[in-house]
Amino acid sequence: MRFSRWLNSLSAADQISILILCILSCLLSFLMIKIGLKQYNEYRKSQPFAPEIQVSPFGFFAVAIPIMVIVYLLFGEILTQILVDLGI
Repeated sequence: MRFSRWLNSLSAADQISILILCILSCLLSFLMIKIGLKQYNEYRKSQPFAPEIQVSPFGFFAVAIPIMVIVYLLFGEILTQILVDLGI
């Protein structure tokens, strides 16, 4: 089955739960990157020749996608069931 057909075959509760989990994983990855950069900048203060690091979108999604898979496997069914019970 193609991805587009699979996505269209999902119920509204499934689509909303995937959207919520995607937003949550993006926020978690953003926080992880910010915390990592803060720790690295503190380390850089004691190391005068340490290079400065910038995060690209590839790095962001390289962190966000595995987090989304893990969060979906842990909480996907629960969130979908809650949305179905709410009547969505």
